[in-house]
Amino acid sequence: MQLHLGTDELDLIANILLEHQGHATSEGESSPSLPRGSQETCEDLLEKVLARNTELDAEELQQLADILADQRGVLKQRISVEPYAPTKSELLKTLAKLERVLEKVDEACVMF
Repeated sequence: MQLHLGTDELDLIANILLEHQGHATSEGESSPSLPRGSQETCEDLLEKVLARNTELDAEELQQLADILADQRGVLKQRISVEPYAPTKSELLKTLAKLERVLEKVDEACVMF
């Protein structure tokens, strides 16, 4: 399934995947949201996104949707405790973009 994402959306996904990969690596194991053996899938997703190749199979789409949904929860938590208004504003903009991307990914999952 080919996703139609803008450059800013692809950049956001790449940043989230890099962060997600860093957390999984620093913990010494896969994240709880990642099934066993799917760290490789996360790496494959990152490679595809960095190459601007948005042709993903069903497993990759679901993996991406799970990672983005986890990140949405993290962002909402950060927004709820952020006291500094300019930072909170930036986080809200990022959340809005993330929700647009997640909606596109969810639609692609349904269409698969």
